[in-house]
Amino acid sequence: MRIFPLYVRKDREELFEKAKEVAKREGRPLSDIIFDLLEDYIKRHGHGNPNFRLDQFVEKEVIKAWPTLGHDPWRFDLSGFDGRELGELRKQVYQWMKRIETEEALRRYEKR
Repeated sequence: MRIFPLYVRKDREELFEKAKEVAKREGRPLSDIIFDLLEDYIKRHGHGNPNFRLDQFVEKEVIKAWPTLGHDPWRFDLSGFDGRELGELRKQVYQWMKRIETEEALRRYEKR
């Protein structure tokens, strides 16, 4: 058996003391309770989010990076976009252009 120090932050001391009380009342070592919780945590999180793991993003391109307004449009690679995606991007750009035109018109009107 190995011994590991456990550092408890000040704001968690009360929680730690309550855990020790419960362990004593149940006749179990606190370390067993902590390891049961660790096992449960690893079962739920050990493989990452099952709906979206980071390796899916990098290897399989489940989520495609889209340009933002801050991107230089001439430096953003659009070669991986299919026709539908290019159409969606065009639609979004058009909506932004209309929104900007509306804002500019409102500002011109307010200056009168």
